[in-house]
Amino acid sequence: MNMFNKFFDKSALSANKHEPRTMRVKKLTYVARDIVTLVLEPVGTAKVMPPKPGQHILLQHPKQAGLVRAYTLVSILNKKHYQIAVKVDPTKVPEMSMSAYLAQQAQVGDLIEVTGPHGTFTPSSELRSVALISAGIGITPMLAILEDIIKSKQKIEVSFYHVTQNSQTLPFTKQLQAYKKSCKEFLLFFTKPLLLDIQTNAFDVAGRPVLNDYLDKFSTDTAFFLCGPNGFIYAGYQSLLSSGIEMERLHTEIFSGLPINHLLAINNDEDHNFTVCFKKSNKKTSWRRCSGSLLDVCDNLQLNAGASCRQGICKFCQCRLLEGTVLESGARKGSGSDNILLCQSTPLSDCVIDL
Repeated sequence: MNMFNKFFDKSALSANKHEPRTMRVKKLTYVARDIVTLVLEPVGTAKVMPPKPGQHILLQHPKQAGLVRAYTLVSILNKKHYQIAVKVDPTKVPEMSMSAYLAQQAQVGDLIEVTGPHGTFTPSSELRSVALISAGIGITPMLAILEDIIKSKQKIEVSFYHVTQNSQTLPFTKQLQAYKKSCKEFLLFFTKPLLLDIQTNAFDVAGRPVLNDYLDKFSTDTAFFLCGPNGFIYAGYQSLLSSGIEMERLHTEIFSGLPINHLLAINNDEDHNFTVCFKKSNKKTSWRRCSGSLLDVCDNLQLNAGASCRQGICKFCQCRLLEGTVLESGARKGSGSDNILLCQSTPLSDCVIDL
């Protein structure tokens, strides 16, 4: 998929900053039952690197060297700090999970190493129509994009669709209500509405969206941005593709797991169990489809692969494939090929990697 066309903001690339900086936790706030926001401010005289809407920053776990996770910026208007949102999962332990650490242990005043902003999930200002389609924590980049379009008074027609369980899991309700009137269409889908939600008309549609039902509302040059759980993104992507929407008009932001082209390539294949060895680190593990990309495997093994953008752009996670075959960006690569990008690769056989 060619991301660098008229639908996406090429200047987002030049905004990438790879030097780590120390930032301080300024504020923590629960904005939904299972979502907490953190405001991070620079230490001393350092300044915030200006982000683009839809971009993310990378946070280094303060107690686990090499454990790095990406978090989308939910707003880019404040030039003095970053604001991120973290999904709370009580089944994860803070020592092994960055999100669990931020949600359960981080306190105001804590110091965290940050790099970024990174990413190209940014609509081009030349667009005339966008559809922002999200589920769960996938609302975070959409909020920043929507906010930027409205506040900067861009002449872009926006259709906004978000899926969540109910009012208790819906974050940023005040902002959403304020932005609703600026959208061509604004729909909230509740999959498990509460009685109070029904009584107060807190949502628009019960259940999940069938995107094909809304295609007549979009112009022929509408760009679609999808973010959320892997299954949600895959279903939406496939639905739009099968309806005749060109691939260059579709853009996805996947927080973890397989890149979209891998989901398309292997969806109908049987699941496999391959052994992945990292030679220099002397570590070995089993890979299945649920394991995600090879970079996700590195993260789970706490191997520092030098990842930054996680989209195959920065090339920081490039490694030599010593043995085996992988699928990289939809193409097969063997051990005699050039280096592979771990964030874009999944095994097609047992593999040995030079890391």
